[in-house]
Amino acid sequence: MRLNIIITFLLLNTVVLFSCSKKDYYQDSGTTSAEYNGTIMDYLKSKPEYFDSLVKIINMTDYASVLEQNNITFFAPADSSIRAAIQEASDFRESVGKTRISKISDISASIWQKYLGRYIFQFSRGLNDFSQVDFFNITSYPGQMYTSYSGKLMNIGTVYTDLVNYNTSTGTTTTIKYGGYRYLTVSYLTSPFSPTEVNTWRPATISSVNIKPTNGYVHIIRFTNHVFGFDENEFAEDAAYYNN
Repeated sequence: MRLNIIITFLLLNTVVLFSCSKKDYYQDSGTTSAEYNGTIMDYLKSKPEYFDSLVKIINMTDYASVLEQNNITFFAPADSSIRAAIQEASDFRESVGKTRISKISDISASIWQKYLGRYIFQFSRGLNDFSQVDFFNITSYPGQMYTSYSGKLMNIGTVYTDLVNYNTSTGTTTTIKYGGYRYLTVSYLTSPFSPTEVNTWRPATISSVNIKPTNGYVHIIRFTNHVFGFDENEFAEDAAYYNN
C-alpha cells in the first residue's frame, strides 16, 4: 500500500513540477543560489505569509537558537502543512473523546520539538551536494541516509526525471533516461532497521531549493502533499496521548 502511495506521490510531482517556475532557486537549479542577508530564522520571519505558524512553533522549542547557528540546512514546512497536522490531530482527539485543538499552544512544546527536529540537519548543503535517488531503482540510486537534528534517520536525494522528446513530423518519441529536470526530496524512514524498504518511507518534495541565508541553506517543502512531522498518524497519537 505504501509503495502505491509513493508511486502516486511521484506521478503528482511530475505533473506539478512541469508547471513550476524556472527561477534559479526552483527545481533543476543548483547553478545559482537565492542569497539572503540574514540567518535562517531571519528568512523565515521575513515570510509570514508562509511561515508565521512555523516561527511560532520554533520559538516554543529549543531550535530557535539552533537555526541561528552556522552550517545548518533546514527543510522548511509551510504553515499549511502545520494546519493539516493540527486538523488530523484534532480529528483523532475527538474520536477518542478528547477536546479538539484550537491553537498551536494547545500542543505541548515537547511534541513540536520532537517533530521539528526531523527537518534540521547539521551541515550546509544545496541541491548539487545530494546524491541521486530513484524510488523505482533504489539499489542503484539510493540517495543518502542522514541523521536529523532530533536523531531520526532520513533519506535525502535528488530525483532525476527523464527527458522526453516528441518529434511531430515522425510521430515518434525519444526518451533520455535521467536527462530531464531535477528536484530534491527528503524522506522520513518509519522503519530505520530496513532502510531500503522504500514502501516504509514518507517522502516530501522540495518546491524551492538553494535559498541561502548567511548560516546555511533553506529548502522549502511543497505543501500540497506534506503534513507536518512526515507521519500524521504518529503526530496525532502523540497529540492525543502524550500532550502534557
